[in-house]
Amino acid sequence: MEIQDFKTEQISDVRIPWVICAICKEKRSGILHIMGSNKKLGRRLFFHEGLLQFAHSNLENDRLGKILVDAGRITQEDLHAAMLQKHNARRLGRALIQNGTISQKEINYYIGMQIRNILFSTFELEDGLYFFEEKPISLPKDLKLKVLVGHLVLNGIRSMKNLFLVDDEISRIGDNPLAQGKNPVFPFDKLPLTQNEAYLYSRLDGRLKVNDLMKIVGLPREVVYKFIYAGMCLEFISVVQGSKVVAMNRFTRAFNRDESTTPESLDLENLTPEELEVRKKIQNKSAQISVMDCWQFLEVKEGESQEGIKKNYIRLTQEYHPDLFQEAYVADLIPNLNKIISYLNHSYNTLTNPQSIEAYRQRLESRKEADKVSLEQKQKAAEQLYNKGQHYLLSDDLFNAHRHFELALKYFPKTARYWCAKGQTELHNPKWEEKAIASLKEAIQLDSYYAEPHLHLAQIYLKQGRPEKALAEVNKLLDINPVHEDGLEMQEKLGQTANKGFLKRLTKKK
Repeated sequence: MEIQDFKTEQISDVRIPWVICAICKEKRSGILHIMGSNKKLGRRLFFHEGLLQFAHSNLENDRLGKILVDAGRITQEDLHAAMLQKHNARRLGRALIQNGTISQKEINYYIGMQIRNILFSTFELEDGLYFFEEKPISLPKDLKLKVLVGHLVLNGIRSMKNLFLVDDEISRIGDNPLAQGKNPVFPFDKLPLTQNEAYLYSRLDGRLKVNDLMKIVGLPREVVYKFIYAGMCLEFISVVQGSKVVAMNRFTRAFNRDESTTPESLDLENLTPEELEVRKKIQNKSAQISVMDCWQFLEVKEGESQEGIKKNYIRLTQEYHPDLFQEAYVADLIPNLNKIISYLNHSYNTLTNPQSIEAYRQRLESRKEADKVSLEQKQKAAEQLYNKGQHYLLSDDLFNAHRHFELALKYFPKTARYWCAKGQTELHNPKWEEKAIASLKEAIQLDSYYAEPHLHLAQIYLKQGRPEKALAEVNKLLDINPVHEDGLEMQEKLGQTANKGFLKRLTKKK
């Protein structure tokens, strides 16, 4: 697989450090587009013959102006004056230089800081998409910075806070020894290794495994894991598989996986119920990683004793260890098992360290607050889209009305009003009548006391020459709202003099 095959890859399959090192190794030119889990384009990295030259982000914290203000190098007034002068957001630096606010040398320094911040933030991404657009890069001379990718990757992985991602990458090594790489992506002698890292590297003799190294070097697990991860990306650390020393590049999924056995070649219909149950169990546990906290994943209650946590950790690692699954029918699920073991290790290490537990609780609280804010923002955005759609509907702009209602549904697909409005726009197009019926029925299913969908269904059935079905919908509407003017008018049009359900209720009251 070559770099041109990058088109829309999942970040969860191949992390960004691997991609950057592949671009550097193959000396490619182009733009690496990186989208977060919300599928919005967030960051772009510009490469020329493998050298990172510039980075751009539409995230507020990554803007050059904010970095300069936060660093105290310019004031808000300086920034405002420069913004009035510039015509292109990427040329803020030139405007500041022309104003005499800052020198070219300083701008280069802060642009380098900006690139570093953008790049490092991509290393923390768990989900999302990326694709590489191969093309010649033409940037203004004052924006072209020849950034040393090796330094950035090493420092970026060192600074990673999402230790689960680091654990996940290390888990892919399995039980294989490590050796010094022969063909590193970046000249090894130019990498700024610490004394501890240099010592760790010197012990890579092709016989020691990760756990062996941990015992010998006596360094914190986090330091060792991050160094090995960076080393594998930059290929100055290789993995010994049997008699071969293999560079674990971005294309490697799991060392224990038999590549000849894939989901495409595996005939699930021929598996026994027990084998299917085993597959389902692995897949379900793997899916829990993204939705469960450490306590839930270890199947213990919050506040469980250390002994209880350890007991469950041992039980689950024995239950899901990849070495126990050598059969062909689960060979394609080895990556899932590696992730499970990695998250079990992460959960156990977090919950058995008092300091880690406290920090973890704070992260969970912060995440809940962020989710709450995010939910409020989504509700506001959805309502704005709905209201704008109603405006277009009143203006007979059905295309834009339909588009806005669909966008609102992407935020909240369980809102009956949005489905009803969508169906209302669809019923005006004869080719979309079945779509309209489906949308309106969805609205009724979500809210059985919502009258409007019945009215629109009656209108469709009437257009289709099905008066009986139209009348049935009108009667349902009037059962919900006996004084609905449009419903009463349509009832009269259908030749009915009264709503039977309503008359029955009136009779009972009398």
